[in-house]
Amino acid sequence: MDAKERKYRIVLFEILGGFAWLYMDVSWMMHWIFATTLFGAISIIFNALSLYYARSTAQFAAVGGTMAWVLMCASWLLYDTYEIAWFKLTGVALFVICNACIFSALMQTRFAKERTLSALEYFKRLRIHVP
Repeated sequence: MDAKERKYRIVLFEILGGFAWLYMDVSWMMHWIFATTLFGAISIIFNALSLYYARSTAQFAAVGGTMAWVLMCASWLLYDTYEIAWFKLTGVALFVICNACIFSALMQTRFAKERTLSALEYFKRLRIHVP
C-alpha cells in the first residue's frame, strides 16, 4: 500500500470516528446510556484503525495523540455516566500521554515547518491541512 492510500485511510477512519463521536455526544446529552457506550466504542475502534495505518514515527505520534485524546474523552464519559472514580485519574493520565505524543511528533520533525505541518495534520483536533 502506497503513502497516498495510507493517508486516505487515516483520514477516512478519523472522519468516521468523528461522526461516531458526534453521535456519542448527542446520545450522552439525551442520557441514552447504551447508545452513548456503543458510539463511544465505535469511535475508539475507528481511531485505532487510523493508528494502524500510520507509518512514520511522526505520523504515529500525531495519530497516537488523537487516539489518546479520544480515550481521554471516553474516560471522562465513563466517569460521568457510570460514576467509576478511577476513570477520572485515567483521563488525566491520557491527557498527559496526548501532550507527550504531540511533543514527540514535533521533536521527530525537529520543528521544521513543512515536516511539522505534515506530521501534525494527522492530529485532526488541531485542524491543520497541508496542501
